[in-house]
Amino acid sequence: MRPGGGMRTSSGMRAPSAAGTGLKTTAVPFSARPQSRGFSQQAAVGSAVTAEINITSRPITSQGMTGVAMRGRSRQVYDVGFFQGELRNRITTVAAEAERLRGETTALSRDAQRSQTLMQRRKELENDISRLQGTLADHNLVLSALRDGAEVNDLQRRADSAEKDVAELQQEADRVARRQLSTERSIRDALATQQDKAALHQSVVLRDMGQEAVSEYMTLRTQTTEMGTRETRLRSSLQALEEKVADSMARARLEPARRQAISVFEQLCAAQAEAQTVQADVAALEAKGNTGDRSEDEELAALRQQAQEGTAAKKALADEIGAAAEYLKEKRRLLRDVEHDKKITLNAKQQELVRSLSGMTKVMATGPARIEAAERDVRALSARIPALVSSLPVQTQAVQSYQDGAGGAMSGDAQLETELRHATRGLNQMSEYDKKVWLDLRDLAQRQEQLERSVAELQDLNTVDASQASIDELRATETRLRSEVSDMSQRLSSMGSANRKLEAELQANDAVQQLAALEERLQRVAAVRHSAATYVAQRTQETEYLHIKEECASLLEGLNDILLDS
Repeated sequence: MRPGGGMRTSSGMRAPSAAGTGLKTTAVPFSARPQSRGFSQQAAVGSAVTAEINITSRPITSQGMTGVAMRGRSRQVYDVGFFQGELRNRITTVAAEAERLRGETTALSRDAQRSQTLMQRRKELENDISRLQGTLADHNLVLSALRDGAEVNDLQRRADSAEKDVAELQQEADRVARRQLSTERSIRDALATQQDKAALHQSVVLRDMGQEAVSEYMTLRTQTTEMGTRETRLRSSLQALEEKVADSMARARLEPARRQAISVFEQLCAAQAEAQTVQADVAALEAKGNTGDRSEDEELAALRQQAQEGTAAKKALADEIGAAAEYLKEKRRLLRDVEHDKKITLNAKQQELVRSLSGMTKVMATGPARIEAAERDVRALSARIPALVSSLPVQTQAVQSYQDGAGGAMSGDAQLETELRHATRGLNQMSEYDKKVWLDLRDLAQRQEQLERSVAELQDLNTVDASQASIDELRATETRLRSEVSDMSQRLSSMGSANRKLEAELQANDAVQQLAALEERLQRVAAVRHSAATYVAQRTQETEYLHIKEECASLLEGLNDILLDS
């Protein structure tokens, strides 16, 4: 049965409902209380009319505005008033924030003006201090001269002479400044005149050269400018690469293993160079022959001694390199043993480091060769830089000769074509130099990347060594701690058994039991004494009447005074 409706009879007629005979009221939209089927009731007064609505942030229910029919004093909905209230709150907040910012801006402006005023005052005070310091120095100088026995007239004459010298120096400075200004003006005029003449000469030359020659000349000039710009850019790039190489070498020298390898390699190279030099000197002396001169024999013997020392140094360095190789081989063997040991558990990172050790050792072996190749490339590029610099005057001379020859273009086209060929050949040479420099820079960049990768791999190698050392140290620490734990566990068990035995003996001892009972009695007596003392103190404070006695005495004195006065 639908709420509010009547039941149908057997003849199909609708029976009057119970609500139909009740109080007739006007239903408020969306105010009907949610009800189940079979129940119908209509309120005499709509509940939404008398309810209180609080405008707060609560969303509308999923049934639309049916929530307004729910009873209660804290029903909350969104309506126009809510949004108006929110807008008013936001406007108030924004206005307060704007007022605060306006106040801060005003305060900052005042502070800025005050700071500017203080800075001006500071400058004035600094000027005053400087002036007063000068005056004080003059006074001190005068007093010192007077103490030394000088006369006032002499001091006056010296002051007048100094003022005259200062005036002359000022005049001389003014003359020098005027002469400098006139010289600068003359220089500017001369430069302007020269530029005008050059422009006029260039215009005449261009007019006489013809359109094709002018276009070719402008093209060459543009190419020359572009080449100069590219050369500057390449020089800066080369310098940056050299700085990177130097930085990489410096970083590599900071690493222990890499620094040792580089040091050994440098010593080996120095020893080889010295040995080659000494051998060349010995060969030159032997080619001259033995002339019987003892000085030459001594020099030859000294050179042979140096050659032997160089060979010994080379052998020592080779031994050091062999020792380093043996050390690396021993490291590899230890790491292989660690890898095959089933009792050792390594984490994923350490296993990865162990697997990459072979590759790192190869990089360690090829590191000096890479460094030597990079240094050789850098030296080759550095050697090519002077060639490029020396080629610049040639190209400039070619362009200048072309410009000079262009002035005499009226004498014949043959000379113009010759100069054009020279300029074109110079430009081709510069293009070839530019291409070579670009290729060298690319090779150097590749070498740089290889060197950086080598440095990174060597850093990983150092990490592997450090990890292996830390693993060994941790194993030793673990073994030591386990032994200590076992010893302490044994001691703890023995001490626990002894403690339990002592406790049993104490519990079985009659004297200990008597002492425990006596201690309990003493604690009870102490508690009774404390409670008695507390009670006595409380009662003493309650029965204290001295202050009442004093008040009564003062009142009696006041009454006596009043009676005596009356």
